[in-house]
Amino acid sequence: MLVKDRQEEKLPERSIDMIILLTDGMPNAGVSNIGEIQTNVHSAMGGNMSLFCLGFGNDVDYSFLDVMSKQNKGMARRIYEGSDAAVQLQGFYEEVASPLLLEVDLRYPRTQWTP
Repeated sequence: MLVKDRQEEKLPERSIDMIILLTDGMPNAGVSNIGEIQTNVHSAMGGNMSLFCLGFGNDVDYSFLDVMSKQNKGMARRIYEGSDAAVQLQGFYEEVASPLLLEVDLRYPRTQWTP
């Protein structure tokens, strides 16, 4: 769904725009520089949605996916080969299905501490 379609669809107030990337975390075509990929993704998303990365396999470049998802208001999860992928995917779904907080901005007042 395109972000601009959001107003026309009258989606529920608590819904958020997100992309879920399923990958082995290994660039194999086109741009292969990890930093460039992260910059391109961040630029393309423009802060309008969240990116959730699911890295499949034991050899996944998890740090690459973790940084990229955090840059785009999301999170990364590793799906391990040796265990039940369906259970792992269910756990991921439960984490993202009902967002509790969105665009939270915490500000702490500066106080002077005196001993």
